[in-house]
Amino acid sequence: MRQWGIGVMVVAAFLMGCANRSVESGGSPPSVSVGRFAEHLHDSSHSLTISDVTSGEAVRRFAPHISPAFSYGLTRAAHWIRVPLGHPALDGLRSARRLTLTLDYATLEDIRVYVPVRSESADQSAGGAHYVETLGGWGHVSQRKDSSFLFPSFELPPETDRSGEIIVRVASSLSANFRLSIADADRITLSEFRIVLLLGLLAGILIAMGLYNLVLFFVLGDRLYLLFLGYLAIMLVYQSSLFGLPRLISPGLQELTTSRILIWSLITVAAALGFSWAFLDVPRVARQVRPVYLAMWGLCAVGLIVFAFGARVAANSIAHAIGFLLPFVGFSAAAVSFRGGHRVSLYFIAASAVLLISVNVFALRGLGLIPHNYLTTYGFFAAAAIEAVLYSFALADRVKQLRSEHTGLKRRAAELTNLSVTDELTGLYNRRFFDRVLPTSIEHARATMKPLSLVYVDLDGFKQLNDSRGHACGDTVLRIVGSVIRASVRGGDYPCRIGGDEFALILPGAHATEARLTAERIRNGIELSRIGSNGQTPPLQRSDDTGDGCDSELPTSTADGAIVTSVSIGVAELNGEEDAQLLVNRADRAMYRVKAGGGNGSEIDPAE
Repeated sequence: MRQWGIGVMVVAAFLMGCANRSVESGGSPPSVSVGRFAEHLHDSSHSLTISDVTSGEAVRRFAPHISPAFSYGLTRAAHWIRVPLGHPALDGLRSARRLTLTLDYATLEDIRVYVPVRSESADQSAGGAHYVETLGGWGHVSQRKDSSFLFPSFELPPETDRSGEIIVRVASSLSANFRLSIADADRITLSEFRIVLLLGLLAGILIAMGLYNLVLFFVLGDRLYLLFLGYLAIMLVYQSSLFGLPRLISPGLQELTTSRILIWSLITVAAALGFSWAFLDVPRVARQVRPVYLAMWGLCAVGLIVFAFGARVAANSIAHAIGFLLPFVGFSAAAVSFRGGHRVSLYFIAASAVLLISVNVFALRGLGLIPHNYLTTYGFFAAAAIEAVLYSFALADRVKQLRSEHTGLKRRAAELTNLSVTDELTGLYNRRFFDRVLPTSIEHARATMKPLSLVYVDLDGFKQLNDSRGHACGDTVLRIVGSVIRASVRGGDYPCRIGGDEFALILPGAHATEARLTAERIRNGIELSRIGSNGQTPPLQRSDDTGDGCDSELPTSTADGAIVTSVSIGVAELNGEEDAQLLVNRADRAMYRVKAGGGNGSEIDPAE
């Protein structure tokens, strides 16, 4: 996943560079940006007509533009632009059979292009010059004649007077930032194709990340993935509307989405805040920034209300301001959350940094404070795709952390469980475990029709040993007996210490004769474990040493100072429908018969 995501981001960056170079270059395909030699006029009242700007008093109000881009920002005014087709900068296009006038921003609402023609049948005339009017922009759904969904493009008619001036009028309730270019119509398609390829790839990344997190939601059931999925869906609609992609489906759909793009913008911000609120665990870990989040959501609500009352320019200003603040809020919340002990993924911080840069660049471009170009325009979409990948990495890292924590908790639970069922002194299972496992083992033996035997072990003379030499010596003997029992059983057996010097072994799948062999291994092993000798067990210190208190002053001691211990063992095989208590009684009865006979032996209780 990580390698794939990094590869996608590299490809996106490469195509972005290719698209930018292809459109920016003046070589192939030939395209000339007219901003530096065009003239412009502000029409604050929206009252001027083509006659006013070509033959009236308004002609003298045109001023040189100079800048390569037209960055009017958020403005209520209409803007008239005058482009002389006879300018020397256009000499490279003299041989072009067809010319196209292109505005490179899809969210322009009202575009009117007046082309000078050499025909007396033109629609409008002024001062002896004849013009053909063409409408474009998303505000003219059924009447628009611009040919490209990506760039509002107008092909100049064959009868265009190339010594005249093209007049362009632009008005938009959204930001009015664009570049105006004249290009060879036969070769501009390649540039548009590369931009379309880039936008298609970026939209595909958003869709792929959405599907990936949808799968994670169904697998893990974590609502955080659903929040992120909703954020991606809203971001995709917003970005697509911003760059005219809905027109691929229908011009009416573009008008529907683009006319409401401020709504999508505000909802996108609200969704981004909701995702980061949940991911960073703001209510618990980053309480300091809670008021900021609430204030941002409040601003989103105000923007929606202002838009609903028709004040689009004011709503646009609010949307740009919120967009400018959003990355700072996310980045600050991530830093506070990290300091508060929430191990926030570094991918989230990286995504917030990408968003911080891209949103601010886009917002400043929308306000007209930084130049408009293809990088500052489409870089926002690229950053959204990169952000989606990084957020997916952050969520994947969160899954990794949760899995690690879950594994640790399981390990700890297993350790606690093991401690709760294990006898600390001998390392065998304890009485609690024995009482729980014996009934289930009996049920399983009956269900599978397999034998089950129970072995009861009791140390001979242990009370005398414990009273005479102390509990430290007794504990040493018990530890050694426990180790002998562990070494004598099979992997599926359950050796338990059920009392002070009493042991029980549950032997699934073993008949009484097999269990008797196990009992004899245990008896022989304990008898041969000459406690204190240099053989199989560690030597015991005498009572005058600082140690376990075992000495060799009793009759159970040998000449070399070793203590010899013996056991009495009873064996019983599960018979008929008897329950756990009856099986225990039979094994215990067999063990006491051995003890009554002098101990140090084993006996099978006969089946009844």
